[in-house]
Amino acid sequence: MNGKTLLSPQSFGNPDPIAEFAEKLKGTGSKEDWKLGRKLDPKMRTFVPVIVRGAESEGVKYWGFGIQMYEELLSIISDPDYGDITDIATGTDIVVDRKTPEEAGNQFGSTTIRPKRAQTPLTKDKAELTKWLTEQEDITQIYQEPTYEELEAELKKWLNPDDEVDEVEAGQVDELITKDKKNDIADILSGFDELMSDDEE
Repeated sequence: MNGKTLLSPQSFGNPDPIAEFAEKLKGTGSKEDWKLGRKLDPKMRTFVPVIVRGAESEGVKYWGFGIQMYEELLSIISDPDYGDITDIATGTDIVVDRKTPEEAGNQFGSTTIRPKRAQTPLTKDKAELTKWLTEQEDITQIYQEPTYEELEAELKKWLNPDDEVDEVEAGQVDELITKDKKNDIADILSGFDELMSDDEE
């Protein structure tokens, strides 16, 4: 939204005004509103700590992916032929192959994964392993939960991109939702291709 990826407070069991707006749209009885509401729903994204081969000196990184990649990894993890692929001594490296939209011949590109056949220790350097395990950055510091008010402001800016948004007062978003259908749903839908691209991989 507004060129940003926003973390939903629902991840922490807290209310999310954008998700609330999506539910209101889906309840209007309009097919176009329902489609937009579905696009505004929070999307599952999983983040896992990884070590990138060839870039071990950069330490632990976080790899984020959508539901399709999550299911593919889960199928490998649950396959007894592979064992515990996350074991630091006898785990399995995963090769990630990313293709651009041009290479994949579609709008979003593609990402595929392939487990290597050989088991590989995470590292043979005990000091390096200790550093990775003890100095991993807290993911909640990298992706911080926005406040309800911050998300209301983002929603208002998205609904009215030409307006200056300094502060959102209580009930103001509800007013925008019902105000003369100011935003044409078809126009709003057309701006969501980029927002949804990660979930089409």
